[in-house]
Amino acid sequence: MTKETFLAEIREKIQGLPQSDIEKFLDYYVEMIDDYVEDGRTQEEAIRELGSVEEIVEQILKETPLPHLVQEKVRPSRALRAWEIILLILGSPIWLPLALTVVLLFFCAYALVWMLIVLLYAIDAAVLFGGLAGIFCLLPFSLSGNVPQGIFTFGAGLVCIGVGLLFFFVCNKVAEALLRGSKWLLLRIKYAFVGKGERK
Repeated sequence: MTKETFLAEIREKIQGLPQSDIEKFLDYYVEMIDDYVEDGRTQEEAIRELGSVEEIVEQILKETPLPHLVQEKVRPSRALRAWEIILLILGSPIWLPLALTVVLLFFCAYALVWMLIVLLYAIDAAVLFGGLAGIFCLLPFSLSGNVPQGIFTFGAGLVCIGVGLLFFFVCNKVAEALLRGSKWLLLRIKYAFVGKGERK
């Protein structure tokens, strides 16, 4: 693949970005390819080293904030006419609450992911602290003459600590999966705003 073809494919897949951003990213990759060529590689080797077009587009979208994409998408390509402004104003009781609802639903879903992660770790901390409390109850029960109850509480505390430690690793895996899922969803939303490119 030649440098021109490579850059044309990237340009086609990021058409939804502002023109200044497209030029900035393309200039960066032109410079990278030129640097590799100066180091003695061919254009094809330099392009292979940079990665596939899909990987580069995904990286560009990861670096581009979502509000930036939304702002570019909703910005009119020409000045609004008077009748269009009047229609926007008259329709605002309908479209404004709908737009706010969509934005709030997005943020609620994002907050829900974080609340779920915090909740899992809070449950784990409660089980661990309950286990520690059970272990430390051995001495007061033994001093008051309730040795069997103290031993039972000590054993239950050890079990709680063991379960808490195991659950900590489960929490880590669930948190990683939720964060990966939220990043994947955010990337799909960005692809929708760009409107081009492969979606895995």
